[in-house]
Amino acid sequence: MIQLCGNGTACSLCHCGGKNLPIYRCRECFGIEMICQSCVVERHRCNPLHQIEEWMKDFFKCVSLKSLGLCIQLGHNPGEICLNKQRANGDYFTIVDAHGIHKIGLNFCGCEIAQIHYIQLLCTCWFPATSSNPQTAATFAVMELFHLLSFESKVSPYEFYHSLARRTDNTRITPIKWHNLKLLKRSGRGHHPNGIGTMQEEGWENVEPRSKWIYALFLAIDANFRLKWKAVSSDQHDPSLNAVSSYFVEETQYKSYLAEQFTVPQEVQFHLNMADTKSSRGLAATGVGTVDCAQHKMKLTSGVGDLQKGEKLQFDRKNKTVRFFVPKFHINAHTPACQTNFSFNYSKGVGRMDGEAPEQGWANVNRVATSTKEMGPRARRDTLDDNFGDWNWKKVTTFGHVLLRKLKEAVGSAKLHSDELAELQSVIDAVSLNAWKSEVETWEGDSSQPNPFESRIACE
Repeated sequence: MIQLCGNGTACSLCHCGGKNLPIYRCRECFGIEMICQSCVVERHRCNPLHQIEEWMKDFFKCVSLKSLGLCIQLGHNPGEICLNKQRANGDYFTIVDAHGIHKIGLNFCGCEIAQIHYIQLLCTCWFPATSSNPQTAATFAVMELFHLLSFESKVSPYEFYHSLARRTDNTRITPIKWHNLKLLKRSGRGHHPNGIGTMQEEGWENVEPRSKWIYALFLAIDANFRLKWKAVSSDQHDPSLNAVSSYFVEETQYKSYLAEQFTVPQEVQFHLNMADTKSSRGLAATGVGTVDCAQHKMKLTSGVGDLQKGEKLQFDRKNKTVRFFVPKFHINAHTPACQTNFSFNYSKGVGRMDGEAPEQGWANVNRVATSTKEMGPRARRDTLDDNFGDWNWKKVTTFGHVLLRKLKEAVGSAKLHSDELAELQSVIDAVSLNAWKSEVETWEGDSSQPNPFESRIACE
């Protein structure tokens, strides 16, 4: 317990037996013990980013470990002395951590076998703001915390940073980006032999015949106009970190294509009720259009593009088989003709999917619009890339138990449906069965033929 004398000063000695009064406590360490200056420094050689408070007779005041005499030595174990230490940034170094923003005393190792400075920081799990003469770094822990919060609660870098600043002393530093490296790592591109700047689009149309099956996916195209951003910067001044390595298409070619298609009449596929509203005027983009894998509900590489007024969403249909469906949740609101002609249940080869991938993806990412609408082009695209990548990553990491669960359900359902079909067919004459089968197969091969699933009972 905190023992204070009648005048508000500490009245007991530290447990170490020294003469210094125990007027310090740690906000992160377990317990409420008060200790002296020497003990607090010694205890925190392995925890140099904890928040320390000093008793000021009437209240506790935050105090830095640096001011108490702690200096962090990189390149050696805690407590070891480097005979060739190199003081960092004039004895002041800034560390951003989940506990707050710290001004610390830091020494780099200058021994003969020492790594360069930014490598020494990375080995300590501190992410430097720059590789040249770093003066600021963020812990891996705080970067991971922000990364998760940006996905689950859609917190912006601005809000996250100011939350840390309020927990500290309103120190101002620039937030450090981490998500681009994580995205490259998860996609297997983090160690590209020639550097990520040499990565190119895959060119699916030119792959070998044996590999074309990789690109034969069920796709769902969706447009969303709630992700809007202003022309606050430019691609020249603010280029993307991801370039063509992630989900957004290559911007220069994409804008060139849009300019060419500006005067081409477009088929109306979407109800663009927000494209010409007052709130959309003066915006560099009114949203994004995406191509999703409707089987696995994942965003596809180079499958995202910005939308402007008069969206150009058409694509070259030559040598492609295009079939249209209405997602299962939405189809009940459509006419009976839609329910039979565009149903997943009645179409061959689509499997047991619901087609709701785009809507579910937007439900996940819509909340990030509050942050992206004020960003420049690079920050906005990279932020959306990061969120799309996290959506895909969560899918990949859950495939194991999800696919196992669905496989078990499919085995049981297949047996049940097979038995029920056999029972139904046993009470129907062979002539009718063969006629119905022929009608279904004819319609599956040519959708212009009569639809066998349409009701033939005339309602009075």
